[in-house]
Amino acid sequence: MGKINFTVAVIGAGAMGGAIASGLVTSGAADALHVMACNPSPQKLVPLDEKGVATFAEASQMLEQDPDVVVVAVKPQVLPAVVGEVAEQLAGRTVISIAAGVSLQTLEGLLPKSRVVRAMPNLPVQVLSGATAVCPGTTASEEDVSRAVELFSALGVAKVMREDQLDARARSWAAVRVRGALRGRARQGWRGARPSCGGLPRDGARDHARRVSSSSSRASTRAPTGRSPPGRHDGCGAEGHGPSSCRAPTPRRTPPSRARASSRTPSYSKGRLLQIAYVINRLLNFYEILIFVQCILSWFVQSGNGFVADLYGALSTIVDPFVNLFRRFIPPVAGMDWSPFVAILVLQLIQQLIW
Repeated sequence: MGKINFTVAVIGAGAMGGAIASGLVTSGAADALHVMACNPSPQKLVPLDEKGVATFAEASQMLEQDPDVVVVAVKPQVLPAVVGEVAEQLAGRTVISIAAGVSLQTLEGLLPKSRVVRAMPNLPVQVLSGATAVCPGTTASEEDVSRAVELFSALGVAKVMREDQLDARARSWAAVRVRGALRGRARQGWRGARPSCGGLPRDGARDHARRVSSSSSRASTRAPTGRSPPGRHDGCGAEGHGPSSCRAPTPRRTPPSRARASSRTPSYSKGRLLQIAYVINRLLNFYEILIFVQCILSWFVQSGNGFVADLYGALSTIVDPFVNLFRRFIPPVAGMDWSPFVAILVLQLIQQLIW
């Protein structure tokens, strides 16, 4: 792959925006003189300065340099305000938005004079192993789409998709990550169907899956289907146990009354304890899901968005009292709040102890 022959400007040099600007230079796909970025935080710009990327504090100053392609890499909730301030400067340019959940219709409404392309990269673009879906807007030309694909191909692999396929990819991937992060141990199991491709083309889905798998953990996302029912603790049907482990012990020759008192009562008590542990384990699983869903919704909450904002507020009422225990001691890293992930790990540790 040769070097790109156009200039790229990145609005928002956060985790993803900084990875895009840095990756273009690191991969050799672009000279540092052809890449620029802006961010109000000077600390975010230091790593890019070291690579020779031109950096700016304000987007308006950067757009005065007349870039060919502008990548908008800001959070969805602040995107309308950010692009609204520079809408006139973006007129007539190719604008690529990576904001999750912001549709092409919304983007074209905010930037009626720009040629809009929507892209959905994943986090491994930071190590040049990303998988990016590219979706052109109604006014985007073939050259705009070609430039978007060329840009993100320098960071991994890029495929052109329809917007409904792009949204399906997001739902499918989120479902896989939720299930992979929150499933119990193998003997506990998680009943359900395999994650589907979300309506993506077979070749595209396979290519994306290969890219994502090579840069993520090797943990399997397929749920085991067999397990012992709650309360059963004799090892029958558990993974790794054969029929020999299910043989009943030879009973002692004791009077019936003593037998009931010495064997049935302890078995009944152990069974009840296991059932209680099972219920607690399921409740902790459900609470982990609520924490994860709140994290996902935090990227989609916009001012004035009724249903999503209400749902996010309701989840915050349930989740924040627990997560705030960790926010006191864990500062944000790279602009991200890691407290919810630590909270999930603590809950999983508790599950390991009681189940």
